[in-house]
Amino acid sequence: HAVTITQVTTPCPANLCPWHDFEDTPRWSPDGKNIAITRAAVDLNYYLIGANVSAMATPGVTDAATPNFTLGQYLLGAPPHSMTTSYPSWSPDGRKLVYSSRRNRNYEIVVLDMRNADERLITHNRVPDVTPDWGETGNFLTFCSLRNDKYEIILFDLLTDSEKKLTSGGEDKFFPHLVDNDSRVIYSSGTPSQLFEMTI
Repeated sequence: HAVTITQVTTPCPANLCPWHDFEDTPRWSPDGKNIAITRAAVDLNYYLIGANVSAMATPGVTDAATPNFTLGQYLLGAPPHSMTTSYPSWSPDGRKLVYSSRRNRNYEIVVLDMRNADERLITHNRVPDVTPDWGETGNFLTFCSLRNDKYEIILFDLLTDSEKKLTSGGEDKFFPHLVDNDSRVIYSSGTPSQLFEMTI
């Protein structure tokens, strides 16, 4: 598997990640200059990587910790120093990333400040919290959390540090996405998977 990008002017995709690993959940930064990618390294864990788009056309840009890494750098330090991370999402101003990260044998939601590498632990509980998304206003996060044996959609208010469970019961829900100035949420649920929306 590899992350690819297709320009509007050409029908052929360009391979951005010529590694022999598994890369997924690529996310463009709001300014279009960077991509956050999760990569499965040789230890079978996922790590958060930043790829500078301008460097992609410049051969020989390497990361000292990984000789084959030519497109960016580990945002949290090279394995095994970084935690297993996945599902990055940019803040609207492009200054921060939210992602799911394995901490103390459990997946939590973490915000990384790209300016100083400071991390803020959003959740700290005994259930997995995954697939976070940053809302359009910058004030809210959504993510999925295992509650009563089902993954439910959680809304987190960054201004008040409070959370609200938006769904309850039924099938597992995943990949929430806030739209319309954070007034509605779209998510995936069911087998086979289908898209749903709800007003907050």
